[in-house]
Amino acid sequence: MARTHLTNNQVRVRPALVQDKLEEHDDVLDMIIAEGASWPAPGTVQSLSGAGAVNLTTRTTMVTSTGGAQALTLADGTAALVGFRKRIVHAVDGGSSVLTDGASLNLGPGTITAITLTNAREWVELEWDGTNWNIVGCSPVGIVS
Repeated sequence: MARTHLTNNQVRVRPALVQDKLEEHDDVLDMIIAEGASWPAPGTVQSLSGAGAVNLTTRTTMVTSTGGAQALTLADGTAALVGFRKRIVHAVDGGSSVLTDGASLNLGPGTITAITLTNAREWVELEWDGTNWNIVGCSPVGIVS
């Protein structure tokens, strides 16, 4: 197989390989961080179709939107979940999903009220700090302050 030299931090991979590696990474990361904690089992995924509650029992939630501006809710975490990261992925585009939570979503020094996932493959990753869900990573998504 011929090697291709890529520049500017470019990487070529197969999508299935990326998903496998993400799941592999989640397993290792969750085991390291959550040892002894009552966090969700690594590698588990919630599938959510339409509006509904994003759970705190899985690391990742895959959302299928089935209409416009469908409400996704995210409850506050608990003391046992401090440091827990939750990834929400807009897996199948049938509209848009709007995420709100019981506390405040934080983006740097400011507070936001909602995150909108409009297109397939958009995602956001949040971390519970004991008081708020903080955005630690995301694709380009709509953020409402």
